[in-house]
Amino acid sequence: MPLLDAAAPPSLDEASIAGVGGGSCDAMKVLHVTEVLAGGVATYLNEVLPWQARQLAPGALTLICPASEVKYLSEAVRRVVKLQLFERRQRDLGSLWRLWRAVRRARRTLEPQILHAHSSFAGLLVRLGIGHRRHATIYTPHGWSMAMEVSWLRRWLYALAERVLSRRCEVIVAVSQHELDVAHFWKIPGAKLRLVVSGLRPALTDRRGKPRDGPIELLFVGRWDRQKGLDWLLDVMRQLTEVRIRLRVAGAATMPRTEVWSWPDNVEPLGWINTMQLDHYYDAADAVIIPSRWEALGLVALEAMRRGIAVLASDRGALPEVVEDGITGHIFSLEQPGALQRWLQTISRQQLRQMGERGRARFFQHFGGQRMNQELFELYRSAVRRDGQKGHV
Repeated sequence: MPLLDAAAPPSLDEASIAGVGGGSCDAMKVLHVTEVLAGGVATYLNEVLPWQARQLAPGALTLICPASEVKYLSEAVRRVVKLQLFERRQRDLGSLWRLWRAVRRARRTLEPQILHAHSSFAGLLVRLGIGHRRHATIYTPHGWSMAMEVSWLRRWLYALAERVLSRRCEVIVAVSQHELDVAHFWKIPGAKLRLVVSGLRPALTDRRGKPRDGPIELLFVGRWDRQKGLDWLLDVMRQLTEVRIRLRVAGAATMPRTEVWSWPDNVEPLGWINTMQLDHYYDAADAVIIPSRWEALGLVALEAMRRGIAVLASDRGALPEVVEDGITGHIFSLEQPGALQRWLQTISRQQLRQMGERGRARFFQHFGGQRMNQELFELYRSAVRRDGQKGHV
């Protein structure tokens, strides 16, 4: 990966802010499909779609997504991408059927050269498509189902399904080395796999030089579900009510939940907030904390690092790839909550600030959005060339 001078990051001109590249328009038509947006998929698409819109002819980029989740898309995406919406109440057969119909209709009317499916359910429906395919299919799991906290039998069945469905696509994109390693472990065909580590554009503002007093401010950003580990984090915070540490929680529950959230006095729930508001809370934080039980990459960590904020993360999934323990943040074990509590009691704001600065340098070295977008777009071109050589299937 090209290394950039962290002390002198790229200038934030109009092109870099929009997250787009330059050059002449490509003749491809690209259709993106997702069954859910909330969380990392929206962050990923908000990074990728404006860049691709700049490379393609006007009207050549389309996204199929749930009507109820359009709020997670940035204004830049809504301005340059054609949206085809389907009704999704929850993850039920009716919603999946409506997505299936939307994909079939779009394939027939748009005739894209690239169909890019995001996450497991969209990948399932797209690759189960019947009939002649007049496009190359790209699949990005954004977290393998085999990596979830489920029984070994269920993991084996998920892996079997992924191996069978891999025959129905040209490329499977892994967003981290961890995700690639999981694929190899479960014997997903290596010829289909490509590693394109996720990245982000630089932050629009620079939070450095903003000293503050008072309690250390932690920030959690994510869905309120088991994967993201918010329940575990709240238990940790209940043991720290006498310590000068506060936690703000941004996000919302995306699945039905029977129990009621109980918030300790040192925790402030913010609910779902838009991107512009979220920037304010990032800049007010001394550290971002990510207690995920499994994670394909952890784009929240990149969002924090690009702003010079220390990242405290679990030792699960790809998070140890992103966060350098003791250098750009802290890696903790979910099996040892007491160890994190003791660490938080001894850490200083100055130490967190230094970690954040080093994290910002690491972001510019390894996690730039321009590099990711160029690699992904070259995969598109290669897939179209291969698909044209072998004929439609």
